[in-house]
This record gives sequence, C-alpha cells and structure tokens, in this order.
Amino acid sequence: MIAAGRLFAIPIGHLDQLAPEQIGILTAAQDLTLVLCLVLLLRAWPKLRAADLGLTQPIRARFGVATGIGLWLLSIVIANAQASVVGAHPQSLIVAAAAHRSLPGLAIDLVFGAGVVAVAEELFFRVVLFTLLRQRMRFAYAAILSSALFALAHEVTAWLPVFALGLGLAYLYEKRHSLWTNALAHGTLNAISFLLLFLLPDLGS
Repeated sequence: MIAAGRLFAIPIGHLDQLAPEQIGILTAAQDLTLVLCLVLLLRAWPKLRAADLGLTQPIRARFGVATGIGLWLLSIVIANAQASVVGAHPQSLIVAAAAHRSLPGLAIDLVFGAGVVAVAEELFFRVVLFTLLRQRMRFAYAAILSSALFALAHEVTAWLPVFALGLGLAYLYEKRHSLWTNALAHGTLNAISFLLLFLLPDLGS
C-alpha cells in the first residue's frame, strides 16, 4: 500500500480524505499482498487440495446473505457498545466513503469492498489461515487466533467488531466449508455498510 501510495501520489496518512478511486487503488494493492502471502502459505503446506480449501463446495446464496445481514447487525451492536465506552471513532475509510458520495464512487466501493475484498480476505483468513490452524488445534483456538489476525489487518478503532465478525465467519466456514458462501456473507455485510453510507452519510460521523 505504501508503494502504491507513492506511485499514485495518494496521501496514505489521510485515509479519511481519499476519493473512491484512490481507495480502490490501495485496496487492489492490499489484495495483491494478501494473494502473495497466500501463495507463500500454500507452498509451505503443499498437502492442501482444492477440496480442502472449500473451492469446490457450492454457494448457498440465501444462507450466505442471511449470515451477512446477521453479522452486520452484530457488528453494529458491538461498535455502538464500544462507542458508548470509549467514544465514537469511525474508521477512516468509512469517513471517506461518507464524504465522497457519488454513484461511480458507490460502484467502486461495491466492486472492491463487497466483491474483491470479500473474496480475497475470506480466501486468506478463513480458507487458508483458519484451515491450517484448524488442522492443528481445536475450533475455538483456531477461530480466535485467525480472527485476531483478521482484526489486526484493520484499523485499531475497528478491532473489536472486526474480531467478532472473524469469529462468525470462521464458524460459517467450519459448518459450510465453502469459500463462496463465506465470501457472499462477507460481501453482504460490506455492501450494507456502503449502501447505508451512500443513502445516510451522517452514519459515518
């Protein structure tokens, strides 16, 4: 992301001021990094097959969407509880999305945030990382550890709700073992946030 920021003159230190196009560039850079780490992990554990990674399991669309809605509601409850204790500190990207509202911006947010990011993060954090941990430890420990790493990849102000989302997505993968169902759930909860920020920008403050 730092390299992409320098190359395209994007002020990474001011994420809350970025336009959707700039956020899209940084998101693409982040996903390329995740894919690179994924390739390195798969080379380290060559016993994994496509079936082990949930790539061959069919998507359960209704279940994925319903899970995404439920996890979004859970994250809102946790974020509000956190805000009541330590004050409201919205993520920089949420502030940016609320401040730069436009249909092209919404399209970029949905394509990257609800599409590319959902698939890349589920592939990395649940399908590969959680699976590798799950082969070596109980579900609870694998879910907690992978969710903690998932939270660390986000802004510090979002660690608690994102950790809870990670637990929910790990449980979903444990039960359905499908990358596509997990990606749909993840994409659904992201899409709800982007759509609400577009329609009700004051939610991002």
